[in-house]
Amino acid sequence: MLNKKNRTTESKARELFDSLFHEKRSDDESPRRLVGNIDALNHRLLSGWVVDQDALDDTVEFEVYCGKHKVGEGKADIHRADLQEIGYGDGRHGFQLTLSSRIHTPESAELTLREAKTGVAVSTNKFVFSNQADCVAEIMGFGVREIHAQIFTNNNSKDVESVEIMVDGEQRLPCALTNEAGGSKHYEARIPDELFDGMPHSYEVIANDKNVSSTAFVDIMHPMVTPTEHLTESLAKPGYIGLASSAAFRYDSLNQQLAAHVREKGASADHSDLANLIQAHTEVVRGFNKRTVFPKLKLPKVDDPVVSIVIPAKDKFAITYHCIASLILAHNKTDFEVILVDDGSVDETTEAEEIIENLVVVRNDINLGFVKGNNKAAKSARGRYICLLNNDTEVTVGWIDEAMEMFELHNKVGAVGCRLIYPDGVLQEAGGLVWGNGKPWNYGKNQNASHPSYNYARQADYLSAAALFVDRSVWKSVEGFSDEYAPAYYEDTDLAYKIRDAGYRTLYCPTSVVVHFEGKSNGTSTKSGIKKYQDINSKTFRSKWFEAYKHGGKEGENPHLEVDRGINFRVLVLDADTPRKNSDAGSYAALQEMQLMMELGCKLTFIPENVAHMGTHTNHLQKLGVECIFYPFYQSIEQFLTLRGSEFDAVYITRYQVAANYLESIRKLTSAKVIFNNADLHFLRELRQELQSGSNDLTGPIETREKELKVINEVDVALCYTDEERAVITSHVLKEQNIVRCPWVVTTKSDINQFDDRRDIAFLGGYRHKPNVEAVEFFCKSVMPQLLGRLPDVVFRVYGSHLPESLKEYESDNIVMHGFVDDVADVYNGARVFVSPLLSGAGIKGKILECMAAGLPSVISGITAEGTGLVHSQSTYVAETVKEWCDYIEILYTEKAEWENFSANSLSIADSIYSPQQGLRQMNKILERVDIFSTHNNDYKFSEYAK
Repeated sequence: MLNKKNRTTESKARELFDSLFHEKRSDDESPRRLVGNIDALNHRLLSGWVVDQDALDDTVEFEVYCGKHKVGEGKADIHRADLQEIGYGDGRHGFQLTLSSRIHTPESAELTLREAKTGVAVSTNKFVFSNQADCVAEIMGFGVREIHAQIFTNNNSKDVESVEIMVDGEQRLPCALTNEAGGSKHYEARIPDELFDGMPHSYEVIANDKNVSSTAFVDIMHPMVTPTEHLTESLAKPGYIGLASSAAFRYDSLNQQLAAHVREKGASADHSDLANLIQAHTEVVRGFNKRTVFPKLKLPKVDDPVVSIVIPAKDKFAITYHCIASLILAHNKTDFEVILVDDGSVDETTEAEEIIENLVVVRNDINLGFVKGNNKAAKSARGRYICLLNNDTEVTVGWIDEAMEMFELHNKVGAVGCRLIYPDGVLQEAGGLVWGNGKPWNYGKNQNASHPSYNYARQADYLSAAALFVDRSVWKSVEGFSDEYAPAYYEDTDLAYKIRDAGYRTLYCPTSVVVHFEGKSNGTSTKSGIKKYQDINSKTFRSKWFEAYKHGGKEGENPHLEVDRGINFRVLVLDADTPRKNSDAGSYAALQEMQLMMELGCKLTFIPENVAHMGTHTNHLQKLGVECIFYPFYQSIEQFLTLRGSEFDAVYITRYQVAANYLESIRKLTSAKVIFNNADLHFLRELRQELQSGSNDLTGPIETREKELKVINEVDVALCYTDEERAVITSHVLKEQNIVRCPWVVTTKSDINQFDDRRDIAFLGGYRHKPNVEAVEFFCKSVMPQLLGRLPDVVFRVYGSHLPESLKEYESDNIVMHGFVDDVADVYNGARVFVSPLLSGAGIKGKILECMAAGLPSVISGITAEGTGLVHSQSTYVAETVKEWCDYIEILYTEKAEWENFSANSLSIADSIYSPQQGLRQMNKILERVDIFSTHNNDYKFSEYAK
């Protein structure tokens, strides 16, 4: 608003504007009728306004001078209601900017506001500056969400009343006084979400009513605040090693060691690859600005590339060189070739293959433009996938591998687009939207690139060709870019629509990150040059694809909802923890249930009770297409429900403890139906454990029963995995219409190892689950001593996560405690017999279903057999006594015909009861109970990556 001294009423404001409007201009002023004012200066924060009276919708660019020194520049584009009220267009003519420290002089000085293009003065105002500080301030440190600061005041100075933290010289964070001791006052400011972006920001203490002496403090707020000790499984993957506060020191040490290694050993043949890598790193760090020297680099020599990277270029070789250096530096497992399209260049681009070894160059005598140049180069591609990459980009570690995983994780994928960020880390694009009027949007532009909203895979309306992977067979079938968009612009939008029209998906991949120096190649103005084709080709696109985009929503309204294309319903998933791939049966069940719901047209949003980002486990969900909510962007489930609860049609909760904690909030803050999956019947498991131990105290199981049944009675649908549990629940709640069996999906193997290729017996489980510990202890103590008398060479191999130290006491030549295994398929493919000697527990046992799907015969307890469909003496042996355990294991271990018969029967049951299609049918029935009616594809193939 206007300076408070001049604006006490609306009439006074009008008088001020009128006087400025009619003021006679001097001879040296611009022909433009510019008016404006410097309203106030508050600790280097200058505010005011500038208006071009002849073009009220235009934004005026200006500079600020203190004497002859320029101390600031900016655009007058901030909305001010007072300007709009008196007729200055839409009122977007205000400004606020932080001036440089050069304004601090010991005497009064004039600040002059000048138009940037002409230097003509618009307004002048006098201010008094002083180098004498009233107090000294400093940043003390950072909490998870807070900045801590303190101020030391002079004895004669008045109290400091208004303290703020200035961020990057622009943003201001209000501070609250937290403590006062002696001559210092401690303050605290909350860190806003947008600063958790993994990029450096400067922080400085200021006092609006005092002259403060303060030094700027620079730090990085990581978007993932989970302590690294909880992310040990993720540290070997890209993106996590830099989370530690000492990461910069480690990186510097590694860089110096590598450079010293090459210096001392020399760039001999044995070390040429290392020297090339260090050279590439040096060039990427050096950047492309004012580059005139181009040391030689070497791309990998690949005979059979998976990906062909096509980079079009017209001159500006420094930019292209930087891009290719980043390709060498960024580690990827996927083999690739690089094809440079020289579109009639006259600079060093004409010598590119002499500077960069193993570079493939396609040369055009004339500039064919982006569309025709890429189409021509794509014909030379040898890879299964074509990657279109702008030369004004810098790729990051694993960017190819992450994009390739999208083609593996999802079905019918035609194209995958990368997450594009600006050099300062701000998001440029997280996939594109096309509105109902045909206008495209870079979703997330200028937002925090690490925010959960921009970090899950989904189908995008279009994907920027600045970094775009396309299946080469699909590229050929749709005939690449359409020539009607030559030379450039809208060709990538059109390509996405052609790919979907051919029956394929166009997916955004958040974990494939590419830095885009937008505007470095072709500038940013659409008035002239190649950029003018943006406007021309817009009309072509809108005419061609009207039927496809006409239901794309109203421009600018609810982009966070519109961006989820191809979904029918929204489901919020709550669980105690983030499911961990290859970790335990509960995680496997959670992952498969989420996949089934997504296949049925549901957009899923997942939030664990601890609201923590769990590294690669959270990333895995995001790559599957699940929006994952995590701290610090959201602080709690209740806060999330308050902000976004109205979006959801259903809430899917796993475990009664979670449901009990949040059912009241869900009912209050949403209109969603509640689906409750109890994982297993806890009171039944606890009851069996007490009875197994011989205890007569059933207080615990009874208390658990009351809690579980209370939740079941309050939800809309309750799920269980076995008919046995459904019968128990029904007998207590005396109703069955909302008690539904939950699907479990396994994929049977067509090619399994045969009897003679296997050996030993195996057990697999997660040992945070007490029944699994009890089962292994029983087998080691009671069964193995007897079994070794019959099969002296057999080895009992125990696999699974979180193996307790107590079980390692049983290790011997015939008992091996392997613990966690990366791929459970190795267990099922190698063992001859699987055993599951559970003495207590409840619910379905995922490990035995996996065993069935792998065609591995088993000997199991009666509790393990519940709900599986396995039949004693036909597809499994159910043992009760130690003698039976030994008898049945010996039969399956030594009699090949019996083994083969059981293997075939197990596969048949798994295929008929637990197939993906059967799982979809069951999940569809569950969703219909809460009025979600979905359709699904018959060609659905359950992803092995959910395991």
